[in-house]
Amino acid sequence: MSAAPAPSLWSSFAWAAPDAARLKGFACPNCGDDGPKRPLLSVAWWSRSAPGTARPSDQMFCCETCGARFLLDLNRTSSGAEEYYPPYRLPFYVQQTAGLETMTRLIARLLVRPEARYLDVGCNYGFTLDFARAAKGWQAEGVDPSASAVAGAAALSVPIAPRLLAPEDAAKVRSGQSPGYDVVSAVEVIEHIGDPRGFVALLRGMLAPGGVLALSTPAGGQLRPEAHDQQVFSLLASGNHVVLQTRQSLEHVLRAAGFSHVTILPEGMGLCAYASDAPLMLEQNAALLRREYRNWLESALDRTDLASDPYLGLAGRAMVEAANDGDEVMAARAWGKIRPAIQARYGFDPAGPLPHLPPHAGELVKQAPFCLGVLIYADALTQVLMGGDRARLASRFREAARLCRDIQAALAAGGFPGADGQSKDLGWVASAEALVCDVAANDRMVLERLRDLPMPEAGAARRAALVERLITDAGNRGFAELAERLTSRPTLPTNESFGRLK
Repeated sequence: MSAAPAPSLWSSFAWAAPDAARLKGFACPNCGDDGPKRPLLSVAWWSRSAPGTARPSDQMFCCETCGARFLLDLNRTSSGAEEYYPPYRLPFYVQQTAGLETMTRLIARLLVRPEARYLDVGCNYGFTLDFARAAKGWQAEGVDPSASAVAGAAALSVPIAPRLLAPEDAAKVRSGQSPGYDVVSAVEVIEHIGDPRGFVALLRGMLAPGGVLALSTPAGGQLRPEAHDQQVFSLLASGNHVVLQTRQSLEHVLRAAGFSHVTILPEGMGLCAYASDAPLMLEQNAALLRREYRNWLESALDRTDLASDPYLGLAGRAMVEAANDGDEVMAARAWGKIRPAIQARYGFDPAGPLPHLPPHAGELVKQAPFCLGVLIYADALTQVLMGGDRARLASRFREAARLCRDIQAALAAGGFPGADGQSKDLGWVASAEALVCDVAANDRMVLERLRDLPMPEAGAARRAALVERLITDAGNRGFAELAERLTSRPTLPTNESFGRLK
């Protein structure tokens, strides 16, 4: 194994040496090949519920026939039943971190008739079901045994059977006792399954003739020594991802199941796969997909219970996405709905003085939404879009950045460090926008504040672009002295001297 393992709070790993001996005696769970397997890395995890307690370590191997990456122990729990999941974890997910655009785009691409029968296997909270029903007009239902699914079924009023999909379900479809589905999806599920071949065969058995199977999964091809440590931790998911698919391995398992038409598309750090017995019809126009997604979010402003977690999650995203797209009218409309919702639930007006948040997520969940920092950033940006005076908005952007930092710190104290990537990114952006406001006010402190701005995750290029923007704005506003000071900017910090936004 390579020298020092890379540690995180809950796991560590060490890459195998390139010349490590191939091991025999076990078959690839994805294709069945029983030839020698190349070790990729060794990995260890620690319990969240009992800090300092080690869970069984393992090795991950690569199948050189199909390309799948898999743990030697395929019977690891995929539900984390033995782990501690605090009460604030679900509100945090629903309000802030559920990857809604990515998970809904999987089925948004499908050009399938309204009233189609749709089944989402492992649907979690049920957001895909809500999207399928509201945006696509499909008859949607889900299957998932988790507590999140029970909560989502009640909150979103979507039908979710609280159980696992079983071979008996496919047998009823084959025998004609139950009708097949036009679309079956599994969003980020197959990587938890130790028998991908059996799982895909089961999903295929649920389809009506000509139906489409849609799968999304992390891209196992990203698991390589040059990957960033955090990327590796995400792919391993504390041992809950037992088989990671590459483009090659995913096509293999779909073809092996008998699908004659297969399309696999990259999606960020993941893969989206579509398989059918009939030619596939996929919408590839990004603008149309974006509009459909935003329409669904905006519909929540009028059809979701005020002040509920799903309302704050969907309506909050509607506001953020509208602001990001420069749609100040919709952003303002969303803010007009969200503001009284926060007042009713948490007892403060988010347009006024903002609270100091508790240092632990267990208390924060009672006093503010996890998306508060992002919402305040979106409100400040909306005011800019509507012609607000930049010189007066610096404090609003700084408050957004402060809240984003507080929320990240509270989550870290609660055992989930680094879990809120959006607050981390937009917190930096909010601090940067505050500097733009300082330039508009000809504030001589802008250079000192610029020195204190942490290096963004995207690196020096992003920060350099901000500096050029500040110089240009100062020049355009006639603040020649300020522009000169920014241009000279003696001994601005380098990558090495910056910390990261916490």
